[in-house]
Amino acid sequence: MTRLPRRLATLLLTLGCFTAAAQSFPQSWQGYWRGTLQIHTAKGVAQTVPMAVEIAPTADSLRWRFALIYGEDTAKGRRAYDLLILDRAAGRYLTDENNGILLDDYYLDGRLLSQFTVQGTRLISSFERRGDELIFEIISGKDVPTRTSGGQKKGDEDIPPVQSFPLGSWHRAVLRRE
Repeated sequence: MTRLPRRLATLLLTLGCFTAAAQSFPQSWQGYWRGTLQIHTAKGVAQTVPMAVEIAPTADSLRWRFALIYGEDTAKGRRAYDLLILDRAAGRYLTDENNGILLDDYYLDGRLLSQFTVQGTRLISSFERRGDELIFEIISGKDVPTRTSGGQKKGDEDIPPVQSFPLGSWHRAVLRRE
């Protein structure tokens, strides 16, 4: 009779550990994910490209391999990035492109997000795990405002200036773990 509760306790403890591990980041995202990247413009889908993401631990527990692979030639199309854990509790991470470029990332409610500019283009990058899929998206456009509005007083209210920015493309890939 005492064996059943002990076995039940062991089973519950094991299931609890698996549940906690399944919800941890980046551990629960580990693997090789493959799919197709679609690049959208105002005219529709402008381009489709095979894409993969490889997420794997390294010898350093605070550094994970986070490689992006574009195209059929997986060697030539490989971007060998690393993801560094800066402050897991605060959701702060860092992408090291291993070429001098460092991008701040934020893990917010299940999404890894980053915003940066390069050569006059503003980009917002998003990775989100949804069940057995990893969704990758980038929204990009020029980093020059198309409009500034507000910046005035309306009655007793001071309206702050607000800038709008153009959008040029939206990239989206639905990746599945192999």
